[in-house]
Amino acid sequence: MTKWTVYHLFSWNAAKWLSLGGFEAVNLVRRDSLGNSRFVDLHYINPLVFTRPVEYSLGSPDNELMGVFGKLKFFKQTLFAQAVIDEFKIKEVQAGTGWWANKYAIQGGVKGFFTEGILKNFSYLLEADYIRPYMYSHDDANNSYSIFNQPFANPYGANLKECLARIKYSVKEFSASLTVDYVEQGRDFDKYSYGGNVLRSYNTRHHEYDNSVGQGNNVKFTNLVLDLKYQPQFLRGLCIFSQTGMFDENAFFMLGVKTSNIFFDNTF
Repeated sequence: MTKWTVYHLFSWNAAKWLSLGGFEAVNLVRRDSLGNSRFVDLHYINPLVFTRPVEYSLGSPDNELMGVFGKLKFFKQTLFAQAVIDEFKIKEVQAGTGWWANKYAIQGGVKGFFTEGILKNFSYLLEADYIRPYMYSHDDANNSYSIFNQPFANPYGANLKECLARIKYSVKEFSASLTVDYVEQGRDFDKYSYGGNVLRSYNTRHHEYDNSVGQGNNVKFTNLVLDLKYQPQFLRGLCIFSQTGMFDENAFFMLGVKTSNIFFDNTF
């Protein structure tokens, strides 16, 4: 099924050490009376208007997101954060009853690198994510924030808490990185949706209120990835080991060599 997405983004460099911005996106699947896909609605082809009022005026058939983000730089380190709102009602938030449609996600973290001292050539990333149930989903599963039947924003979907840590050492052609990713997620276990699978319609939800992150079949797992790379000129040798508690402690090991174009390869 063909889908279309319209994005608006603005960014303001308030200072050399501070950046602020916001964005909005509308995800839509258009069909005619026979179920055939149609071109993106021309009402959205306007970079000077907010898409939410447009989407509402059309009867709210599409999936709208809005968010803000910011970065704070200091001593070669960067603090970053962003928040995304899918559906939201202030009175329901104030009531504190866990209404299913109060859908939002929050991300925050710090990253940086060192050029002096004992930590020279080391870089790091620390990140935390919090995603409410039913975030990124829609009444029509085709209109969810997904691509090729995979979640578009977070690889695990929604209804989760995640903490990720990565440390990387690079010197000349050699680099080594270790990533530890801890996830707590609520998954479906019966005919109802508990908000973790963005490909399921939220009309199959279990209940209207008392929804919380981790509801459903609560699963906790840790991913561990060790990545070694050696890249002289146009070749790259790599060795990757990964272990996860996601599916009965699965693990895999990969060793290989591949060509690389140094002019276009911008791998972080």
